[in-house]
Amino acid sequence: MICPHLLFWAEILRVNLCFAKSVDLQDSPKLHGRFLSLSDIHLDHHYKHNSSIAGACHAHSPKVKEDQAGYWGSPDSNCDSPPALADALFNELEKWKGKIDFVVWMGDNARHDIDSNVPRTLPEIIELNQELWIA
Repeated sequence: MICPHLLFWAEILRVNLCFAKSVDLQDSPKLHGRFLSLSDIHLDHHYKHNSSIAGACHAHSPKVKEDQAGYWGSPDSNCDSPPALADALFNELEKWKGKIDFVVWMGDNARHDIDSNVPRTLPEIIELNQELWIA
């Protein structure tokens, strides 16, 4: 039996669910002994390079260089991941295509809702998940 919650999310995310009843191991591709675990991507399309870290890396010019959002992100801050970082990640993963047996996607993809000037919405979360699943 398929979990109703899984069907609900599959429909929202427009994902086709295919379940095999049995697997013939002789027809399986060679396993490599590798898997990929992805978690906490927190992609933020509102991230602006050179903006203020204090402003969630969304706007405002920083008053001091230490408050300036970096191109690849701003570690040890409340800022989420810029698109440049996510693009670089998925471009790098292309090198591993066909060399990984399976992917465990842990979720937690959406940006944090810390900027009251740019509130996170449910449609934004759904669109982001669709974008990342297609990547």
